[in-house]
Amino acid sequence: MITIFVFSVTFSSLFAIYCRYKNEKLYSFAKPAPLLLMIVFLIYFMLNKNQYTSFNLCVLVGLILGLFGDIFLLKEKLFIFGLSSFLFGHISYITAFMLNPTNFDQSIFGLAIFFSFLYSIYLSMKIMENKKD
Repeated sequence: MITIFVFSVTFSSLFAIYCRYKNEKLYSFAKPAPLLLMIVFLIYFMLNKNQYTSFNLCVLVGLILGLFGDIFLLKEKLFIFGLSSFLFGHISYITAFMLNPTNFDQSIFGLAIFFSFLYSIYLSMKIMENKKD
C-alpha cells in the first residue's frame, strides 16, 4: 500500500510540473492532486488503523490547509488567502510535531527522503526547461 501511495504522489507531482510548462488549463487540476492524494491516504490510514490521534488530526488539518493554499494560489488575486492557508497549515504541522516528538534517527531519515524528493523535482524542472528551449 505504501508503495502505491509513494508512486501515486510522486507521479502526480511530476505531472503537475509537466502541466505547469505544457498545459496551463490542466495545471489547475494537477496542482492540488498530490495533496489530495496525501489527504486520502491519511484518512484511509486513520480509518483502517483506528488512529485518531491528535498528531494525525493536526497533520490532516495541515494538509487540508495546504490544499486550500494551492487552490488559492492558482489565482493571483487570492494570493493573501493562499499565503494565510499555508501559514496556518504550517502552524498545524508544528503543533503536530510538538505533540509527538521523534527521535534523532527518524528525523535524519525523514530529512533524507525530503531532500531526495526536492532534488527529483529540481531535476525534472531542469529537464522541462531544456525541452522548452
